[in-house]
Amino acid sequence: FMKITTKFILSSLIAGGLMATLTGGSSFFFWQAENKMAISQERTKESLNQVLKLQINLGDEVIALKDFILVNRDAADMAKYQTAKSNFIITLKELEGLQIDLSYIDSISRSHQNLISLADSLSDTVTYSGEKELDLRKINSYYEDIESQLDNLVNEIQRQNQQVNNENEQFRSAVVFSQYIISSIILCSYLLQFYLILLPISRSLKKLQEGTDLIGSKDLDYRLNIKTGDEIEDLSENFNKMTNKLQEFYNSLEEKVIDRTDELQVINETLESEVIERIQIEGQLNHALKEMQRSQKQLQGII
Repeated sequence: FMKITTKFILSSLIAGGLMATLTGGSSFFFWQAENKMAISQERTKESLNQVLKLQINLGDEVIALKDFILVNRDAADMAKYQTAKSNFIITLKELEGLQIDLSYIDSISRSHQNLISLADSLSDTVTYSGEKELDLRKINSYYEDIESQLDNLVNEIQRQNQQVNNENEQFRSAVVFSQYIISSIILCSYLLQFYLILLPISRSLKKLQEGTDLIGSKDLDYRLNIKTGDEIEDLSENFNKMTNKLQEFYNSLEEKVIDRTDELQVINETLESEVIERIQIEGQLNHALKEMQRSQKQLQGII
């Protein structure tokens, strides 16, 4: 036996808890997707900035080395190269921490090592033009190789960022779809609450109204059959008990009326018999009186 108020409270708590859980969960996942996208975009931006620094440092290295070769092996040019080289290596290390595919980093590092080896092999003395030309071609070759790999790295970073964005868009679409599903579930929970609680109450009250009308029209054989497990079921049982008592009282009263009717009928029959008997006696008395009067007249005639 569960009270109607208890049913409402429990069902409302369940529906409210379901709504809060599902809504909060979807909001959390939606926020998570937004946060993941923001982190990805920030990481992409930082990675592209680092690649740009690598390209600048690489350009500074190449310019310094070319100046060193072409302008009388000036130590200042080599110092500029060393600074640019250090910045390149530091930036490349920083790029490793941005979740970049290490194969790209390793490949760039190996190609850059070729440029370093070439720079280390350069002497401080001026060489002949053929050797200068060869060194310059090697520098250009290493530069183009590293620059090509940096371009590939930029494309890879942009591809990964686009992939993350696409995944996040799909995830957001799934979250939006799930929100529609959640709204449908919440609506169904309220419809279920109406179907399991409100509708049976409405039907039970209608049955009680019909029963009251039938009892009022003296149909005392009507009984309620309500199984709702709440106060209305208890009320219907009391209604049936009341109807039983009314029927017993009505039957008892009907028996008394019948008995009284029988008694009145006996009394009426007795009175009728007495009236008939009295009428007969009165007739006899009238007849005797008339005989006496005739006798008197006869006596008077004789006298």
